[in-house]
Formats: sequence, structure tokens, C-alpha cells
Amino acid sequence: MSPTKYATITRDALPKGIMLKRVLIALICVTSCMANAQKAPVTLAERFTKIRQAIDRAPPPLLYGKHVVFVAGIMNELADLISNYFPDNIEAVQNMGATTSYLAPSSSLSIPQNAQILYREIRSIYDGVRSPLVLVGHSKGGAEVLHLILEHPELVLDGIVDTVLLIQPAIGGSPLAYKSGPWISLVSAFLSPNLETLTPHKAKENFDLAFAKYDSALAKLVSARQLRATQEAISKRIFYIRATQDPAQLGWGVGLVLRVWRSTLSYDTPNDGLLPLTSQIDPRIGTDLGVLRADHIDLVVSEVTNMSAFDRKAVTYAAFEQIAAVRALVRL
Repeated sequence: MSPTKYATITRDALPKGIMLKRVLIALICVTSCMANAQKAPVTLAERFTKIRQAIDRAPPPLLYGKHVVFVAGIMNELADLISNYFPDNIEAVQNMGATTSYLAPSSSLSIPQNAQILYREIRSIYDGVRSPLVLVGHSKGGAEVLHLILEHPELVLDGIVDTVLLIQPAIGGSPLAYKSGPWISLVSAFLSPNLETLTPHKAKENFDLAFAKYDSALAKLVSARQLRATQEAISKRIFYIRATQDPAQLGWGVGLVLRVWRSTLSYDTPNDGLLPLTSQIDPRIGTDLGVLRADHIDLVVSEVTNMSAFDRKAVTYAAFEQIAAVRALVRL
């Protein structure tokens, strides 16, 4: 049986009408692609606003098959008395298909100390669920999560940690930690005798050392040729949400802390009431999702803030949709 022969159709053999139609379609496709490429991406704040307006909108199952571990910040011991740390965020990620865990690192331990404890807890959680982990850390807890990843990048490389979301992490510390006085001494003795870990100079020292360990750890895990690509791959899995708020709009929870501290941050420096905006990110790693209008605990704590439960859920949906959009752009 002879093989089937196919006729070859050249451009010259096509009728002019078909040829013109193909040219027009090609031009439309190119124009559309150029428009999409030049179109500014939706910001986190814009995505948050759209979700707030769509009241009946069902959240997409972006976290199906993943386990989200929430890591609380300083003074979580007080918040845990009424279970108001992350309740709305936890409900939101469960609505998106995830299972969840909650960790409350000791306020009395330093960021490096808690990072090592977190390492053991994260490994234990993964051994139990055997699902990719998403780590969500806030404030001092966010700094501890980043410190953990820097000291143990194999958590990402081995597929144990899929995504890291840091909400207003205390990476650069706060000038408020330098303050002294009887009330501050009392609070420090009760909750955080290691408050120095949140001073800007100590924070810089901690993370400079953590990045040195990070480079050393990667050098042992991958070849010199693979180092740059590996650093970029890990960086693409780390995301920040920062926030700033006008002093007059601070919730009474943050306001109470400032009254006890008898001090405020400079009005000339954008801040969320407790952390300067620049302290909420480390430019050496990760992606900045954007800046929201909120005080230091609005996005994660209920009862003592100005933000509603609905808005906290909307922020959480928006954050993970924004992460999905960023990943689509970088083809992660």
C-alpha cells in the first residue's frame, strides 16, 4: 500500500480573499498581545476593592490541596485569650480549599530563636499532612518565617514550602523598641524580655547574618552554575504585603499599645502605627505585592481593629489571587 500523498499549498496558491483574511487575523492577534503586554497589572489594592464590591462572589479554589500555616506575631499570647488572631484569614483560606494550622511563637524569644523552633514545627506539620505548605506570617512572626527560610532554604527546594506570604513583617524592626519607661519595662518583662530583637540595629544584624547563612547553605546544596537560578526560584515564592495608615485612623488596639508606650512613630515616615513602611520588606528577596491602607493589626486581628471581618477575608482572597497572577507572569 503506497503512502498517502498530501498536496503542498503555497501562499501563491491561496485565493487573495483568504490571504487577506489571514493577514488581518494575524494583525489583530499581534495588536491584542501588544495591548495585553503593555496593560498595567492590577494592583493588590485594586483587586481588594473589586472583591469587596462583589459580595456574592465565590472565592476561587486556589489553595486546594495545600496546607496553610499561620504564624502569629508578638503579643499573640494576649490575642489568643480571645482567639482573635487570624480567625477571618483562616476562614478565607479554608474557603479557597486549604487546610490550616496555627502557630504562636513565644514573644519572649528572639527572632532567630523562634525561627529554629518553627523549623521543627514546620517539619512536623509537613510529616503529618504531606501536602505543600503555605506559610503566612505577620509582624514578628513574619520576620521569623523569613529567617526560617533563609536558614533552611531546603524547605523550598525540597517542595515542603510552596509559598511564603509575609504580612507587615517586622524585618527592619521599629524605633519604638528603643523606648524605655515603667510601663514598657513591665510589658517587656511579662511578654518580651528579648524586645531588643525588634530594634532596627538588631534587626539588621539578625538578617545580615541570616543572609550570610543563606548564601552558605545554598552553596552546599547547589553548584555555582545553579546558584543564581536557585536564588531566583526561591525569591519568586516569597511575597510581602505592606501597610500604612494615617495616625487619626489607627484602631484602638494599636492606639492602646502607643498609649502604653507613650510614644508614636514620626508622622513624616509612612508607617502602620508600629512599623515604618520600609521595615516591612527586605529588598534582597521576594516580591512586594503592594501597600494597603491599614494599621499594624487590621489585616489579621479581629475585635480590636477598624477593619471588618468581611474586609479581612477580602484582603486574604485578593492576596492569593495576586500571587497567582504574579506567578502566571513569571511562569512559576
